[in-house]
Formats: sequence, C-alpha cells, structure tokens
Amino acid sequence: MNARIIAAIMARTKPVHFGERLARLRKAKGITQRQLAAELGVSQRVVTYYENESSYPPAHLLPKVAQCFGVGVEELLGGAEPSVEAAPVLPDRRLRKRIELLAKLPAQDQKMVLRMIDTLAAKAS
Repeated sequence: MNARIIAAIMARTKPVHFGERLARLRKAKGITQRQLAAELGVSQRVVTYYENESSYPPAHLLPKVAQCFGVGVEELLGGAEPSVEAAPVLPDRRLRKRIELLAKLPAQDQKMVLRMIDTLAAKAS
C-alpha cells in the first residue's frame, strides 16, 4: 500500500494511545497480528496485548516495530504523523530474505532472475 494512503488513513483520526496507532498502522499495511508477531520475533498474543492495552512495548523493541512500518520511533509513539515512504511488508519471511539477497546481486543478475520469475508467472496464468 502506498505511503500516502497510509498517511491519509492515519491522519483521519488521531489514535488515543499506542495500541490504536499500532493497530491502524498494521491494518493499513494489510498484515495480520500473526505476521507482525513473526516479523518482531514475538507471539501473536504479545501483539494483541500491545494493541489492546495502553502500555508500550519494551524500548529495545520499538525500533524494530517502527522499521516494520517504515516510520520513525517518534512517529510510532505519536510525536509526529507518519510521513516516510513505507516499504511493503511481505507476509513470508523466507520470501523477504530472498528479495533482500536479490537486491544485493549485480544488476545483470537481477534482470536474469526477474526474467525467470516473469516466465514462470506467465506459465502459471
């Protein structure tokens, strides 16, 4: 989802507490509590707790949460409105890792891999 759309959703009404803000960011990105929990290395129950209670995650987890949504910690905590372009969050951790590896390849190798993906996608449809 485009960062402008996320910012517009977030700007409609200001969340009262961190949990609301977290839930809105998560829903705007189109990911489940389970997917966010996997990304953060915590249980789904922990994500549910932070979304429903007025307490904050431990300080060491805040940068990781902010990174998941492509926002700064200050924005996550409500000090500023989200304004940064957010990278899409992929639901499958293995797929994300492979895409990160692909991004590190030389441009020519990236093109080759993308052609193979296009070929396979065309066969599948």
